Amino acid sequence: MKLTLNRLKDSAFWSGGGFSLPKFDIERMRAASGRAEQGFLEYVRLRDSVSFPLSMIDKITPRPEEGVRNMLESLGLEAMYGVDTGLDMTKFKSLADFVAECTRIPLSPTKPIVGDKIFQWETGLPSSLWTNCKDTDPLIMLPYRWEMTGHRMPELLLSKKSGKDNLKVWIEKCGLDIPEEKFGDLLTAVKEDSLAKHKTLTAEEFLAVAKPFTA
Repeated sequence: MKLTLNRLKDSAFWSGGGFSLPKFDIERMRAASGRAEQGFLEYVRLRDSVSFPLSMIDKITPRPEEGVRNMLESLGLEAMYGVDTGLDMTKFKSLADFVAECTRIPLSPTKPIVGDKIFQWETGLPSSLWTNCKDTDPLIMLPYRWEMTGHRMPELLLSKKSGKDNLKVWIEKCGLDIPEEKFGDLLTAVKEDSLAKHKTLTAEEFLAVAKPFTA
């Protein structure tokens, strides 16, 4: 099994490599004191067995090196000007998720570029705009396409702020048969349930609210 070791306080760009040397020193002291087996020290030295991820990828460190800023700027160069930066930006999201998992420091869901919720909308106005433009020209609403950074396709949520377009999408997604004349009352019920729960609704919660309105 491959072991992943993490450094949380390094402000250098190559934080993984910087971490490897002090980690070896720590394990050497542990082995000398009898707190770790000598075999573990040799194991830590094997590059095929141990990796040292760059914790600055999710900006866990306070002041990342200029190279990090340049990587983020490359997104603007390709999205706005079509400049080929040579970076595979489709890996940005999966790489950020990997670092978050290794360091056990979760990403903010609204973090630019890699946050889980930056392509999700629950309020009525942006949801209606997305519904009208997504199949013709999604860049009317978005600065760049979600695939550029490895995200899933944008989705609409249901909450106390949602409108009828959110509701229509969820009715279709859940395969419900609800007369359009009941949409207003159902939307009110959705808003009340979301307000009571202080969150967006899951599919199961929506089905429970919608059940009395089905034809």
